[in-house]
This record gives sequence, C-alpha cells and structure tokens, in this order.
Amino acid sequence: MVTFLEEVAQQVIEAPSPLKDQIIVLPSKRAGAFFQQALSRKLTQPTFMPRIYSIEEFIQSISGLHPVNNLELLFTFYTTYAEALPKEETEDFETFISWAQTLVHDFNELDRYLIDSSRLFNYLSAIKEGEAHWSKQKDESSLIQNYLKFWSQLPLLYETLVERLLEQNKGYQGLSYRKAYEEINSYLDQQENTYHVFAGFNALNTAEQQLIQEVLARGNAAIYWDTDRYFFEDKAHDASYFLRDYANTWPYFKKNDFHWLRSHFSTPKTIEVTGIAGGIGQAKYIGNLLSSFDEEQLSNTALVLSDETLLLPVLNALPENVTRLNITMGLPLIATPLAQVFDNLLKMHAAYGERGFYYKDLLGVLELPSLSILVKDHLPTIRTHLTERNQVFLTSEELIGLAPDLELLFTPWGKDPLNALRQCQQLILTLKDHYERENRLLELEYLYAFHSVFNRLLNTLETYPVVSNLKTLLRFYREAVAREESLDFRGDPYQGLQIMGMLESRALDFETVIIASLNEGTLPAGKTMNSYIPYDLKKEFGLPTYKEKDAVYTYHFYRLLQRASNIHLLYNTKTDGLNSGEKSRFILQMAVDRPEAHRFRESIAAPLIHAPSQELIRIEKTPEILAKIKAHAAHGLSPSALTTYIRNPIDYYKRYILQIEDPTEVEETIAHNTLGTVVHETLEALYQPTLGRALERDDFKHFKEHLPEVLQESLTKTYGRREELYGKNLLIQHVAARFVENFLALEKKLVDDGHEIIISGLEQQLKVAFKAPALQDPIFLKGTVDRMDHFDGIPRIIDYKTGKVEQSELNIYDWEALTTDYKKHAKAFQVLTYAQMKGFPEGYAGIYSFRNLSAGFLSLRVNKQPLLSTEIQQHFQEQLLDLLRELLSINVPFIEKEMD
Repeated sequence: MVTFLEEVAQQVIEAPSPLKDQIIVLPSKRAGAFFQQALSRKLTQPTFMPRIYSIEEFIQSISGLHPVNNLELLFTFYTTYAEALPKEETEDFETFISWAQTLVHDFNELDRYLIDSSRLFNYLSAIKEGEAHWSKQKDESSLIQNYLKFWSQLPLLYETLVERLLEQNKGYQGLSYRKAYEEINSYLDQQENTYHVFAGFNALNTAEQQLIQEVLARGNAAIYWDTDRYFFEDKAHDASYFLRDYANTWPYFKKNDFHWLRSHFSTPKTIEVTGIAGGIGQAKYIGNLLSSFDEEQLSNTALVLSDETLLLPVLNALPENVTRLNITMGLPLIATPLAQVFDNLLKMHAAYGERGFYYKDLLGVLELPSLSILVKDHLPTIRTHLTERNQVFLTSEELIGLAPDLELLFTPWGKDPLNALRQCQQLILTLKDHYERENRLLELEYLYAFHSVFNRLLNTLETYPVVSNLKTLLRFYREAVAREESLDFRGDPYQGLQIMGMLESRALDFETVIIASLNEGTLPAGKTMNSYIPYDLKKEFGLPTYKEKDAVYTYHFYRLLQRASNIHLLYNTKTDGLNSGEKSRFILQMAVDRPEAHRFRESIAAPLIHAPSQELIRIEKTPEILAKIKAHAAHGLSPSALTTYIRNPIDYYKRYILQIEDPTEVEETIAHNTLGTVVHETLEALYQPTLGRALERDDFKHFKEHLPEVLQESLTKTYGRREELYGKNLLIQHVAARFVENFLALEKKLVDDGHEIIISGLEQQLKVAFKAPALQDPIFLKGTVDRMDHFDGIPRIIDYKTGKVEQSELNIYDWEALTTDYKKHAKAFQVLTYAQMKGFPEGYAGIYSFRNLSAGFLSLRVNKQPLLSTEIQQHFQEQLLDLLRELLSINVPFIEKEMD
C-alpha cells in the first residue's frame, strides 16, 4: 500500500524548488510527523528538510499573534465586558461564564469565515427584537428591555475584546485566521522564493480558502487532495461535499488539474460490523481482536475511538502481545480519578459553614480511592464517630482532633479562591511524595497534569481577580477540566499500535482500521449546535451548520477506509444515558452503498458467560457452628432471632452465627426503627408513675401536659441530635407526637367508658428457660415485653407496633404454618413467644398498631378464640420444640429459602 503522504513526499522531491526552500502545510502536527518519516525514506542522500507546519502553525506564523488559551480568553473577555458596559448592566463572573463560552465560540466562527460582524449582529438583534415584539405586552417589562439590550450590545462586546487582544498581540483561533488573511500579501512578498505545498485538507473555512487560493495564485505552490472517485463522482455523497465545490469554484482549477482522484475505495476490503453491549464490552472485544495480530500487523493498525472515554478501558484490555503503542488522542482530565478528588474537595469547602462540613460531602472526599493512600488509617475512626453520634455536620476542629495529620484536608479554606488553589497544589505535592514511594507512575502523570491546571488557574486569577468565592471557582474548575484540559501520552509515533481520535487520523493511512463507538450521536455527533446564531442566519452568511459538520466527519470516516484492507466497525448496542444504541448512519450507508469488491458482514457479539446454577445456598452444620448455636440458645433466643430463622435460615446464620451486622450509617432522616423506639420510650416514661393502679381521667391530662418534653428527651437520647429539627425530621417528630396523642385518646375513651386498666409492667425484660425432655442443652427465651396490664381484670400482654398491622396477621388456623409462613404468622409467633415467657396467663396477647388504632387492641386468635389457654400453650410449645430441634440438629443444614 502506498500511502497518501508517501505520494505527497514523492511530489515534494520532484518539485521545482529544493527541499530547503519549501513549506509543507498539513492538517495536523501528527500528519507532519508521518510526512517527515515518509520523506526521509525516499531520500537517498543527506539534505536540508523543508519546513513542515500544521495549518494552525502556518496561520500563526502569518498572523504574528500568540495563541490565547480558553481560560485567559474568558477572563480577558470578562474584563472588557465589565469595562465596556455600565456597572449596573453587568453580571457577576459566575453568571457571565454561563453564556460567554457560547458567545466566544460564535466570535471564533465569525472570524474564521471572515464575516462582517456588525452586519450579522445587526441581523441577530433585529431577529430577537422581532421575537420579543410578538410576545411582549403593551408596556415593555424590564426583563424584555434587558434582553433586547444584550443583543444590541454584541457588536460592542466583540469589538472591545478584539481590540484588547490585538493590543496584547494575542488572538484566539478565529482572530488569528482573520489577521493572517489581512497579512497574506505581505507574507508572500517576503516568501517569493518559497515553494508552498498544501496537502490532505478537506473542509476549509473561508479564511483558509482565501489564504490558500492567494498562495496558489502566486504560482509557486501546489495543493494535493485525498479523495476517491467513488465519492467524488457521486454528487449526493457527503464524503466529497467540500472538495467538489472547490474543484468547481476555485479559479486555480480552471487552469490546473485537481490532484488527486484515486480509486482506492473500490479495491477488495473485508469489513466487519459488530454490535457490542457497553463501552467495557467494546474494550474487551478490541483486546481479543488485537491478541491475534503479530507485531507487523499491529504497527500498521489504527484504533480510532469515537468516544474518548473508552481510552482507559481499552488500555486496560490490551493483550500481552501489544508491546508498543502510541496514543495520539489526549485523555480528558475529567475522566481521570483525580478530577473527582478536587471537584469534591472544592464542593466540600465551598459548603463549609458555621455547623461544619456536611457529612456526605466529607465522606465523598474521604472515600475516594485516589485519597486512600492518605486517609485509610483515619477513615474508620471518622466514620465510627459520625455514626455513633449520628452527626450530620462535623467542624474542622473535631476532624483535626480525630485525624491530626489530615489537617491539610480539614482546615477551612475560607472564601478566597487563591487560597483554595494553593491548598490544592499542596495536596498534589503531598500525594506526589506518597505516589513516588509506591512507584505509581500513572497517578504521577495525573498529578502533574493537575499541577499544571492549578498553576494556570492561579496565575490567571492573580491577573484577573474576578472570582470571589469557592462556588464560582468550582464551576470554573469544572469548565476548565471538562472543556480544555487533557493528559497527553508519549510514545513512538511510528511503531506499534496507533490509538487516536477521528480528527487525529487526518491524512494518515493504515492497512487495518478499527473504529469503536460508531453510534449515531457519537459519529457523526448529530444536530447539536452550541451557538446563539440561528440556523437560517448561518445559512444566509455562509457559516457552517450541522449539515457541514456531518460532512466533515463523513469525509474523515471514508478517507480513513480508502486504502485499508481490513476494517472493523464496532458500535454500542446498549441503551443507557445519552446512548440510544443506534448504529451510525455511516454503517447503514455502507450496508447499501458499497463497491462489489467489498466483503461486508454484520454480527452481534456477546461475551461467553457461564451462568451459575441458581441453587439455593446450603451450609452444613459443623461441630463449631453447632457450638455457636448452642451458645446463642443458652444466652437467650429472642422472638426476632427465631422469626429471622423462620424467614430465611441463611439470614440467621449470617447475623447470629457469623455475627455480620448491617452497616451503620449516619441517620440524617429519622428511620422507622428510631421512630418506634421514641414512641415506646415516650409511652414508658408517661405511664411509669401509674404502675400498679387503675388509670384515671386526670392521668391523661398530666400525660398531655408532659408529652412534648418527654418526647423531646426521648428523641434526643435515641436520635443523638440536640439541634432543632427541621424538614422531614420535624415532620417525623410531629408524627411520633400524633401517634402517642392518638393512643392516649384511645385509652382515655376506654377509661371514660368505665373500663378499668391497671398497668403491671412496662418494657419488661424477660429471660426464661424453655425445658423439654427432647432438649438436652439449656435453652432460654428472652425478650422485652412492651406492656402488661389488666383490662377489666383480665391480664393482657401487649406489643406496640408503629407500622400497620391487620387482625388477619394474628389469626391462627393451621399450627404447622406458624413456623413456616413468615409473612402470614410472624406477628402471631412473636406475641405467642412473649406469652410463653410469661407462662401463658389466662388472658389476652396482642398488638396495638399505631397506624391502625381505629381497630383497637388486635388480639391473638386461634380458631377465632381470643383468650389464651392451656391448649394453645401446648400447641405452641410443640411447634416451638420442632423449630428448636431443627435449629439444634447437626443433621439439618442451613438452607436458603426462596424469597417472593
């Protein structure tokens, strides 16, 4: 295969001027490096090389303007904006950057296409005024007046920004293009003996077109295009959308041939189109594909990632045979782990107030893997401190007391953005020392990149002090990292696998091409237009629309395939987030419009997954496990432990044998179990003075008076928060009060109706032995009975439930279901266990459901019989004995139950 750049190199050697007097202009630096290699291979003797420029470098050399980065450009724009307009009409910097980025993009386009800015802005202002005219009332509101004034001020904003930049001899890309267009004749007068060669271009803006045509018109120049007859002669094909226009409209081609029209695309090719679910799936597939390539194949392979976020997954999935590679595309810093570190840190310190750091912001920093090297010894201590005290806010002093060597993280940054940036730099230096000791080279690269970012931010903010707080700094940091910054990799540009983005492939050719994430909306990007200029106005002034941008990527896609023999096109079939799972239109187009010599095949790839058998967990009881069960039984089996076993033996095994507890977290919102505890403790405190005597009407007046203070005391004790509650917690506090009030009203009515209620016990802790001839080991039942009383002389065992309980849950018709059907009989089993511990008094056992108080006391009923009896006791003991024998039998394993 003869590449395009090799063909150009041959023409350069045969040109009428010696190499030292030539200037070669290519689309990118990358293309320039490959051209230099191609040229050196063709040279047979030492000689001076031509000057090789990317188009950006060439424009810069003509314009004489120094490029300005996006950060500096935004701050310069804000400075000129604040100076050009009255103070009362300007906005703060945070609001400004929300619209300035888009406006700067439009300024750039106007200059690149040499548009008369005042004329376009007048059109735009008239359009906006017309839109407002149809929507406004008789009297214009201040909002509409300000809206119209903004559009009328655009010419002034543009002119003042350009004037300021030119004073500093700086320029953004478009301004450099406009300036170069103005200076082209002066430049050419100084380069009369220089032979210019332009190669590999496609979509040229107006400034580039005029510049190149001016150079060609002088006669000492040549231009070489790279397209194929298959596209060029098809007037409907967008791959030659721009080149057909240049061939037909440029005066140069009326006297000179259009070089080159080749027929590479119609040569035999193998094209494999594969749909794969997810980005990780694509990365794994690519790794598997590359594992079969030898070193020579890898050196002539381009892996093009349409979605730049695939870079890290692909690097991690590369097979062992890929020993050399070159990454042309940069890794966006926003995709690195450290990006979240500084984002979360800025967010945490921006939100720091009188109460301290919000615990979620704090854990959002401490739990990041990139900081584990610093905080791993302190994180458990801080987390325990939070959960034990149920603390939502922690002050800086508390945190430094818990972890003195993390003072760098916990010392408040205040509102000074410069101090915040210096603290971030200090953290980078601290991490650098740790990473160097552990030889973590990739993380060190990340650190250096962020060090450069913060240095640039610091220098910019010192020059332009317009950021006044950390909230604005955080937003600006996000803009900087997301839009501008990337981590550049270094490697051998000529050997091994080449990983690049689509734009980096310009003018390059490879035998094997792999393109990943070839999805609609990714390649091409679709109709997203980040601009304030409407579509119709763009068409009127010759500015590019989504149509032209789609044509740009159409050319890059098909040009990359022209000389390739083996092509793999991958697309993501997974539908999630912004990805629709739709294959790119380029794939659809190739499926129906391709030369006969192409071997085209589509397939869907899926990983080989060996689905594990869905067998239920089964754990055999060993002597050691049995010893732990017996120890638990001797200590006391609670109703909740027994119902846990009934629900699922595996849950019992994890909790009571392995003693795996649920993770304790900060209870920012009062949980259901906390609400239940508060209600229980409040009722206990209120009723305690009445133990042993009949309740009287005056008691309830006393209860009502003391309820607020008793409830608050219980809430403070249980919830662990002493500050005033608000939001959801305040509502839950009112719910707890209403539960107690409603229950007291129910009991008062019973007393008013003449019923006698004598409370004999509150929150009574019980532990009794359960004896049976079949059980040789000591077994105890334990639990806390919420209340025991006598109602009209009949004893009752009462359990309080803050959840909703229905009478049907306390009805028993089938004794065997008691220890097998958890959902239906868990509540009945619990109250029966309490009755067993109290010796089954001839009375009632039941529940008061605070969400179903209208149903009154819900009594256990066996075959509709509400009173406890010796017969009921006997049946329950039989079921309990069977359950305990099963639990204590070494021959009965723990078997997982299928959960509904």
